[in-house]
Amino acid sequence: MSTTLNVIANLVDSAVNYQTTPADYIAMDLAYDYLIWTEGNTIVKDRMIGEPTSEQLNEASSIIDPDLPVTVSKCLVMDYSHNWESAYYTYLVKGMGENSRYVFGFSFDGATATEP
Repeated sequence: MSTTLNVIANLVDSAVNYQTTPADYIAMDLAYDYLIWTEGNTIVKDRMIGEPTSEQLNEASSIIDPDLPVTVSKCLVMDYSHNWESAYYTYLVKGMGENSRYVFGFSFDGATATEP
């Protein structure tokens, strides 16, 4: 049996760890859900219903200059597990662009043969 990577994202308070308040986190389905790194705009935002198109994602993306450091202020989870009649939902990950400790969590559901 293979070992699966589990990924969680904090949606409430990036100062609170998963063991203290697991309800603050969403488990990502790595086969369907994905992250959107963005500065945001009026279309690609928190709690949007409907999946953004490639053009909308490009418009809301940050422009990276290889000579300047860039902090992308927002990360959204595109959540397919809450599909209501083909209306997908985004959630703002808490702690992005800040000095935060509990933004994402990673764990394995079994042993690994080598270091991940």
